[in-house]
Amino acid sequence: MEQENGGPRKGPDGRPVLRATLLPSSKVEVLDNWNSGGLRSTGSHDVTCTAQWVPDDLTTGMEMAERQSGPLYSLPLASAFTIAMVGVPLGIAAASIDALVALAQTKVAFMAAAPLREQEHVQLAVAWAKTRLLAARAFALEAVEAIWSSVASGEVAPVEQQALLRMACSNAGDAGKEVVGRMYSAAGSTAVLEEMPFSAQLRDMYAACQHMNFAARLMVPPGRILLGLEPGTPMI
Repeated sequence: MEQENGGPRKGPDGRPVLRATLLPSSKVEVLDNWNSGGLRSTGSHDVTCTAQWVPDDLTTGMEMAERQSGPLYSLPLASAFTIAMVGVPLGIAAASIDALVALAQTKVAFMAAAPLREQEHVQLAVAWAKTRLLAARAFALEAVEAIWSSVASGEVAPVEQQALLRMACSNAGDAGKEVVGRMYSAAGSTAVLEEMPFSAQLRDMYAACQHMNFAARLMVPPGRILLGLEPGTPMI
């Protein structure tokens, strides 16, 4: 947060101006405080930095600085972050479906005479999950392609495209949670075993979707835009 006259500097919208900085890892202290229930191997530790001078050339505002050419650097920063995150829940969901399909080939549930793959409720669960996943994936790909085409052609990304990308990201998170939940349920008691992937997928999905990019409140600006209002926020 930029400082001015002993307090946060405000932008034209009245909000504090944020600035990202880059500095070597040797200049920061990594705190051993990542003890989450999900995404355990990501090592998303907090870091602290005290009394370190960062040159202006290693800082940037929250809108992409025009120091490089090409569409990547023309994306609004919030949209670039969203593109980086939207595939996470979709990937976990796809792995969960694959895990259930593999399990269903051989597992015979208690009091059943045939493997899970022969059970109608499992067939329905897999078909529903695949449909939900592919629909969310198609929305995400369409939204990313639209905004990328705009910036690749030298245009400023329209606010409507930024809104659709935000909506696609939120939908991907919701779809992912629904899919892993259904796959976990369809796997039966096997899902609770640590050697099976279902518990980790459930934890990882919910941990990933606690990220700010999947926060429900971020759907308010797209709703405002669809209703013909201003976004109400400088970043979508």
